[in-house]
Amino acid sequence: MHLELRLSWSRSLKDKRRILHSVKEKLKQRFNISLVESDYQDQLNHALVSLAQVALQKEVIYRTFQRIEDFVNDHFSLEILHVDREVQ
Repeated sequence: MHLELRLSWSRSLKDKRRILHSVKEKLKQRFNISLVESDYQDQLNHALVSLAQVALQKEVIYRTFQRIEDFVNDHFSLEILHVDREVQ
């Protein structure tokens, strides 16, 4: 899963890293996933976060991805610009 995010109120790259670190840690703890900021590291208000999960059934992954998207919308003042869900 890839989440393209806008952090419109980020004032510096240090601020952006602090915000994303908090988001990543909360998502890891709540959903037991792996994730990394995978693009736009040098852009102040833009981030691409890539997430991965391993499960025996695809339905479990689809449910988790939906819960992650809902969690981000409900708990962070970030704008989700685009979501790409790829399950193999």
